[in-house]
Amino acid sequence: MQARVMSWMTLFVGAVLIGVSLYAPAPATYAAPLHAVDTPTAEPPTPTPVPPTSTPVPPTSTPVPPTNTPEPPTAEPPTATPVPPTSTPRPSGGREADPTIHKSASVSTAQQGETFLYTLTATNEDERTANDVVVSDNLASEFELVGVTTSKGTASTSGSAITVDIGSLAPDEVVTIQITVRVRLDAPFGAAKNVAIISTSSTTDDPGNNTSEVTIVIVAASPVAGTATPVITTTATLEGTPTPMLEATPAVATPVATRTPPRALPRTGAGDSSPLLLLGLSLALIGAGSLVWRYAGKGR
Repeated sequence: MQARVMSWMTLFVGAVLIGVSLYAPAPATYAAPLHAVDTPTAEPPTPTPVPPTSTPVPPTSTPVPPTNTPEPPTAEPPTATPVPPTSTPRPSGGREADPTIHKSASVSTAQQGETFLYTLTATNEDERTANDVVVSDNLASEFELVGVTTSKGTASTSGSAITVDIGSLAPDEVVTIQITVRVRLDAPFGAAKNVAIISTSSTTDDPGNNTSEVTIVIVAASPVAGTATPVITTTATLEGTPTPMLEATPAVATPVATRTPPRALPRTGAGDSSPLLLLGLSLALIGAGSLVWRYAGKGR
């Protein structure tokens, strides 16, 4: 009786274990973790500065006052042609006193403000001494006196008038007078004449050789090399200050690695042997119960 009870209990436990192994839910197993996927993320557009566009204002002409520089005369300086003195018939009985004057200049043309030199030469070409010889020269209004020197006699000035008292002038004697003058800054352009005169108290003097004339042409100053000529210039003025504008450039997608968390893995049911063990244990118990039942029947 006890053997049968034991066999029934063994069979019942085995049946329970079989049911548990068949209906028990399989343990959850997870698949291998997924790798992180790099999702490209577009960078925000980078603003690129665009050069400002300015609206020019019509240029304003600023006239430069013209320089009032009169053109020099184109006339060429006169060429001094020596005129032979006209001899005056003299009384018979030999040569007499006859002082003469000759005038020259260091330049033929001069500019405003320029300084030059007059040279006067007094000579007695006859055999007798000339007495009370005086040389006079009145400068033209275009010139101003700077100084005067003489090799003999006394020089005096009054404004632009020059007087040189030589006194006696021996035969073939030469007296040199030098007059330094300057062209006035306001002198007009053109020819300026100047005459020197010699006089004596000797009655045998020849008046035909008592004067000498020189002409100076006043011209404009030559332009200095490298000097810019004034011109009318225009200046463009821009209204306001342009504000720089930014122009958006097309966005460029730059791959950025981002880590995406793994999703829930599906259950596969593989990899767990617990149900199989329960099933094997239940079959073993049933087999053992059957053996107990069989031997119990034979013992009676």
